[in-house]
Amino acid sequence: MDNYLCIVLKKGVLFQLAVISFSFQSAIWTFNFLTYNF
Repeated sequence: MDNYLCIVLKKGVLFQLAVISFSFQSAIWTFNFLTYNF
């Protein structure tokens, strides 16, 4: 049971990191898009 919880927690953390990095990338892309066009 502890092993299963550990795996779930690790997957949750990895998923959160992926979401954070994706939103960070899209924010940078949006910033670059705005600075190049205006």
